[in-house]
Amino acid sequence: MGYTTTMEDFPEKRGKKGWLYSIPVLIVLIILVLGFGRSSIAMYKGAKDAKDREGVATGRLEGLMERKNFLESSIGRLSSAEGIEQALREKFNVRRPGEDMIILVSPEIEEPVYDSSLGVIKNWFNQIF
Repeated sequence: MGYTTTMEDFPEKRGKKGWLYSIPVLIVLIILVLGFGRSSIAMYKGAKDAKDREGVATGRLEGLMERKNFLESSIGRLSSAEGIEQALREKFNVRRPGEDMIILVSPEIEEPVYDSSLGVIKNWFNQIF
């Protein structure tokens, strides 16, 4: 009842599947593996570039949203009479009749003047060391 195989049956069984292990089939399989590998690398690079561009776009969107909020607050401030007056005072440096303005000026710093060439050389050495 058992199934027995003899040594003569092995080449016959391998002969039916022998074309699968042939060199042309192996070359085709190697070409397919390399092609799929190259495609996978290209897809990875494309996904990475898309993610980088998404980060840039997100940063730009956040900047634009901040600008929008700033502009909306400026518009809200300028819609009142006090806001308009404040903006005019800041931009054009104007005042109401009867108001006095005080302008603060910082004192000018005088540069040291050297009388002789020896002082210039000494200053030069002090700057180097």
